[in-house]
Amino acid sequence: MSLDYSELLLAVVKNKASDLHVTAGSPPMLRLRGSLVAIDGLPALTPTDTREFIYAILNSSQRQRLETDWQLDFAYAIPGVGRFRVNTYFQRGTIGATQRLAKIIGRGLAKVQRNPPEGLLGHENFLWSLTHVGIRQYWRDLESLETFTRSAPHAGWWKSFLADNGGAGFWHEAYSRRGIEAVYLDMPPAGLARFAPERAPVGSFMSTRERIDRDREAMAG
Repeated sequence: MSLDYSELLLAVVKNKASDLHVTAGSPPMLRLRGSLVAIDGLPALTPTDTREFIYAILNSSQRQRLETDWQLDFAYAIPGVGRFRVNTYFQRGTIGATQRLAKIIGRGLAKVQRNPPEGLLGHENFLWSLTHVGIRQYWRDLESLETFTRSAPHAGWWKSFLADNGGAGFWHEAYSRRGIEAVYLDMPPAGLARFAPERAPVGSFMSTRERIDRDREAMAG
């Protein structure tokens, strides 16, 4: 059976459910107001179905931890949709999982794409893997980007993430004529972090402009 993981998680949000349950012998189930309800049109899952479904969203390290500890907790996010806390486990020789909607992230992202703010020239969504999604934006100038990040909805997204990242990591890189800067939070090596030296976030590092200017000053000195 071929399952689209993202479509099932979208059903959680669309139906205002709190959880998605995946177990062998039952169809995918949503928890609505405390009760479990089967998703219409989907048959009962076999042990092979649940294994393929769960393993498709795990990296090799996570698979090894699951097989060693017989259970695993991790986070999965879909930009503009939500972030989910996933608990997967072995039960009587089969794999099951519960996905709980942690919070909506990137709310309003589709509106940003439909009605670009001043200075946004292009916006692209892309997927590295089922657990690693990204957004690429092209801005006319640094001033336009700063205005966007300091206003709604972006300012609210960042504040919400810093208050509770739900186990998800985050990375950001910015490239301009002034220089390049990057931020990585709870991430394995990615992007520039694979080879560039790390700098401790000490001092005035709260904006892209400040980080770039600090680097320019360090290079000039």
